[in-house]
Amino acid sequence: MTIDQETTMKLHNPNPNEPTNLQMLVAEVKKSASSSYHGGYIQVPFRVEFASYTRLEALVKHTGSSRNKIMNDLLRIGIETLASSLDDETIKTLFEIETSITADLYASGKMKSGDQSDD
Repeated sequence: MTIDQETTMKLHNPNPNEPTNLQMLVAEVKKSASSSYHGGYIQVPFRVEFASYTRLEALVKHTGSSRNKIMNDLLRIGIETLASSLDDETIKTLFEIETSITADLYASGKMKSGDQSDD
């Protein structure tokens, strides 16, 4: 089964003319680029393993970016990397679940603005 372009676009960056999220984060860590996110946020309580926390904090201090931004970048890159190794049927199933969750969040009013003033 071949998934459509919209599904593919949701799970990873298919545009070869644009830098990937990994390439953007690498450029930020090397201090040769910067980026920001404008969109909705959902607050999620999250416990970080000790070793991951110290690495995360090192990235935060080195880049000068917020912890939330770095965590979102790493999460996005991890999901994209995982998706690139999954079969089409699994990606299609995940996309359908994601679409349902997105619709539920909009319907419930739980989507928050892109304001990061509390980062």
